[in-house]
Amino acid sequence: MQVLFQAPSARAALGTDPVEVGYAQHTDGETADWDSAKLEKEGTHPVVYSSEGSHASYFEPALYLGRDPSEGVGCDNTQDPNTRVVPLPVLLPGQPSGPHSEFAWLAYDGNWGERHPGPNNGPAGPLSKPRWVSPVTWQENLRPASFVIPGGSKTPPDVVRTFCNVVGQGSGLYVRYAAHPAAVLAVLAAIALVLLFLLRRTLWDRVPPYPVVKRRRSGQIAWSAASLYRRFQPFWSSDCSRSRSACSRSSTSWCSRTCRSSDLPWAC
Repeated sequence: MQVLFQAPSARAALGTDPVEVGYAQHTDGETADWDSAKLEKEGTHPVVYSSEGSHASYFEPALYLGRDPSEGVGCDNTQDPNTRVVPLPVLLPGQPSGPHSEFAWLAYDGNWGERHPGPNNGPAGPLSKPRWVSPVTWQENLRPASFVIPGGSKTPPDVVRTFCNVVGQGSGLYVRYAAHPAAVLAVLAAIALVLLFLLRRTLWDRVPPYPVVKRRRSGQIAWSAASLYRRFQPFWSSDCSRSRSACSRSSTSWCSRTCRSSDLPWAC
């Protein structure tokens, strides 16, 4: 996170309140005015909620939807349970005094942390980050809000829950593939062979959808379900002209059954 002061120097800034804060989120971030209602503070200290399994920082506990790479495609969860951490502020010099200085890491331009193939490799240090070398310009380009999913992680809409799970599992698969491509490809190939074996063991010939209650193979059930969906789907529309057109293209017996069952205000 970053706190922005409107002052001619750092010494002058310490005697006044900030005007804005910026929270980093993936490749972008979010801003809030110092007196904004969404900024939670403990005294003069801003409160930051870090996303579970992510480095993104947010202003409140919620489930957030990332809709593009700058927001991080997927879901960020900052809800309970949380662990409270009070960071220790450290005053840093503009440049380290030498290679043996305690702040010599400021000039290090390599990767930090564990060496790892793929996206889990140690990240680059602050020297390569725009928020470090041009902090004010970086904060000016941040967005004013993030998209909060109603219901949170406990009761999100089904489509959102599915999206979050698919993206999360897909991201995990990509990370494993980047680290061990041969092993992941071997597992996917084995799964594909099993699916192919199961698909070839059933029958895929078309059978009449009626009667609905009838013994069929899995492939025949799929064909029958698809046939019923294609026939009845137009009647889920409120556009009667579409329904009438669909009815005229169908068999007379099916048409009369459908009209009676759906109780539409017109006769086939």
